[in-house]
Amino acid sequence: MSESNVPLAQTATPTPTRTTLARRWLIRVVLITVALWAFGGWGLYDALVAYPKRGAAYAELMQLEYLRTANDRGVLGQASIDDPVGELARLRAKDVTQRSAVEQQRLLWLEALATPGLGMLDPQHTRMENPGATLARLQSEWAQRPAPKPLSWFDLPSQWLILVVCWGFGTWMLILFGMVASKRYSWEPEPQRLTLPGGATLVPADLDDVDKRKWHKFIVFLKIKPGHATLGGRELRLDLFRYDHLESWVLEMEKTAFPDRQEEEEKAAENGAPEPGDGPRTEPDGAGA
Repeated sequence: MSESNVPLAQTATPTPTRTTLARRWLIRVVLITVALWAFGGWGLYDALVAYPKRGAAYAELMQLEYLRTANDRGVLGQASIDDPVGELARLRAKDVTQRSAVEQQRLLWLEALATPGLGMLDPQHTRMENPGATLARLQSEWAQRPAPKPLSWFDLPSQWLILVVCWGFGTWMLILFGMVASKRYSWEPEPQRLTLPGGATLVPADLDDVDKRKWHKFIVFLKIKPGHATLGGRELRLDLFRYDHLESWVLEMEKTAFPDRQEEEEKAAENGAPEPGDGPRTEPDGAGA
């Protein structure tokens, strides 16, 4: 029979199997990443829009109360403040029992403007050319509006902290995904040869031990014999949770390298004794082990 007539099935060499990202890990990474970026975006919206809007509204309400008090005391014409920073410092330093009703309301207004992160304690927001007209306008605008809650000193800074933390971890999740996705393990069934992401290869004869001390966390440690050309004497940590097929390949290599261990584990199972690495397997916390 000529070479051209040999069936393709007899001449083709087996194609090594390659790992793919485990669906369970991929779903977890996607959900965590989306949640982190969404929650960080929520923090950004609160920091840039929602909280400043609420803080400005509360400060305006305090301005209205201040102008009303000044009007009642007959000093409305003196309500404008050219140096709000200095005035706030003066009022805070003054004993509460010595403050007039007008000064007390002025302090509440200036403190609302000075809320950390709001950035409104400046003459642009405290100088009034016509306090009477400002009072009339504010009374009309707030006639039907509900009173907003004041911002605490940590409200705005905490939103920026949420943004930094969530987007920081979200960025790390993207980097982690790229790192994991860039790694591939390949498998040649007949020689039971496992090719690692770096290009090094292992066969059952290279294994000094298969350590399952963290098997319940989908982690296995391969101890390599000293004679291996590139990995001699090392202990390799394999994450079985992130890759499909990798666990079954490791078990095949272990069965070939340590056939007595397989028999011992089967006997132990028959007698009800726990096997090495036995027990309930729990999924790793976060995005994997």
